[in-house]
Amino acid sequence: MPAFIPEWTWSFTGISDNWNTTFVVAPGADPKAIRLDVEGARKLRVSARGDVVLGVPGGEVLLQKPVVYQIVRGERREIAGRYALVKNHQVTFFCAVL
Repeated sequence: MPAFIPEWTWSFTGISDNWNTTFVVAPGADPKAIRLDVEGARKLRVSARGDVVLGVPGGEVLLQKPVVYQIVRGERREIAGRYALVKNHQVTFFCAVL
């Protein structure tokens, strides 16, 4: 579980081998500060669709591609964003300027 950081909240949901993470990032906070430490996976990769694929004993588990958006004047505006893999089995996020 991620360490507590006051600038964001976190939830994790999934069915079978398909998982979603939801992060709510406060205005002005840096989403790159979010890092998921992945344990138990033999291999990590980002698929052509943008999902993180975890190679685990018995198959694969997907963390679905992030959907990044901002609420502006009550309207949802999508922002380009993607997962990035960093050292030591960590997953983080890159997104366009908010």
